[in-house]
Amino acid sequence: RSPWVLVSVWEVKMKTLFRCLAPAVLLFASTAHAEMYIGGATGDGHYEATEQGIPFKAEDSGSKAFVGFKKGRFFAIEGGYLDMADLESTVGTDRLNVDVTGWDLFVVLVLPLGKRTELFAKGGGLAWETESTFFDGMTTAPPVEADGTDFAYAVGIGYLIGRHFSVRVEQEYFEIEGTDKVKFTSLGLEIRF
Repeated sequence: RSPWVLVSVWEVKMKTLFRCLAPAVLLFASTAHAEMYIGGATGDGHYEATEQGIPFKAEDSGSKAFVGFKKGRFFAIEGGYLDMADLESTVGTDRLNVDVTGWDLFVVLVLPLGKRTELFAKGGGLAWETESTFFDGMTTAPPVEADGTDFAYAVGIGYLIGRHFSVRVEQEYFEIEGTDKVKFTSLGLEIRF
């Protein structure tokens, strides 16, 4: 198979995963004893890609909002919106500007460490959009927009403050097509109901 067929098959699989998980999320959330939580985070976005044969590493701040449903102490489903805007990298006179946004959906596994601390790992997908602009020192190329759905995963640690609040530190990785590495390191606040 050609690489384009494999990419297209992967994208279809990820879209199918999102379509299948969405009803599961609703069913999971509607069952008794599912604890809802919402939150937000801010942090540093990191984007690595090769453009016009030049390796770029772009970094800037970003933010995200999320909502989840936790069942018991060990399992949750979480979705959210990620915005890593204005990532910029300069190599000599060449400059790359990138905006990355997306909707994500994760299955979350939680490992409680005592009464207040929790380790967690997440696996799922990100339906992403990027807009990049390349400047070669003389001219600016027209913006290039792309979108897709790819695998995403994360690890983190949370610390409970009382019954309804948790501070969490998280490292997320996104397997975005056409990039070498995309990650988001964040500090967030979670509110539990």
